[in-house]
Amino acid sequence: MSSSSQGNVVDDNDLDPVESSLQRIGCLEKHWAVQECYADHKDWRKCQTEVKDFRDCVSKSKKVDSPNSAVKH
Repeated sequence: MSSSSQGNVVDDNDLDPVESSLQRIGCLEKHWAVQECYADHKDWRKCQTEVKDFRDCVSKSKKVDSPNSAVKH
């Protein structure tokens, strides 16, 4: 993955569709942290902090994107 001099900006052309979507919502770094943790440990139980952070990021993004986010069904 290529990054620019602006920090952790990744060229969208280098990403698959899932990573591209995660970058748009601001959760790509959390996604990579989960992948890296699992690659290091090969055990999801040891990656619960990373998984929770990623899940929280995605949930927060969905609440911001949803016009009816305050309404519970």
